Amino acid sequence: MAIFPGASLANSEGKLSKVGPLVLIEGSWYGFVPNHTFEGEANVLEAGTGLLVGNIIRQPPGKLRHGYMEIEDAFSVVKFLSYAPIEVSKRPRLETVDPIKVFNRRLFKTEAMGHTAAMLVSIDGPFLLKSGHEIQHYMGAFEISDHDEGAPVAQVGDGGSSIVAADGGQLVGVLLGKAGKTFYCAPAVELLARHFPGFETLEIVA
Repeated sequence: MAIFPGASLANSEGKLSKVGPLVLIEGSWYGFVPNHTFEGEANVLEAGTGLLVGNIIRQPPGKLRHGYMEIEDAFSVVKFLSYAPIEVSKRPRLETVDPIKVFNRRLFKTEAMGHTAAMLVSIDGPFLLKSGHEIQHYMGAFEISDHDEGAPVAQVGDGGSSIVAADGGQLVGVLLGKAGKTFYCAPAVELLARHFPGFETLEIVA
């Protein structure tokens, strides 16, 4: 199997997330995993095979905003091991874009075999997430919903997926979770700034 945007990852209990944007820094590949899926975990496995493919790098919590954590702190970085079967040779390199700049444009969630259409609903909203026995409060999420009736944007296990602009190919964000019919995402611009500070130029595949 191969690791590419849209492929599945797993924790030690088999709970799934998706490969979203892959970031190349100094010859090593990095990605993001939702903290609620990998709570208490140090490693990331390839779904289906159980192959150890990456180690989780956790940041200390950032500053609170009105008592809320920033949405980018709902994710941790995974550094993929040198032998991990990364396959991105046929995928274009993307730039990030602020969600406000694509507010009226159709979005896609990256799938293993294609894309699912979505539409942006709101920006910079609050998000409550149950993690273990606690409810965590986040701020700064952007919300998307189904673009086509009967074609849900995401299913259980899709957290971590890339959200891209349908017409421009820019990376808009990373899917975190769902509440009702709304799906909450972390803006890619803020996510990269939080977890890769000091890097002005990053090679990103999503």
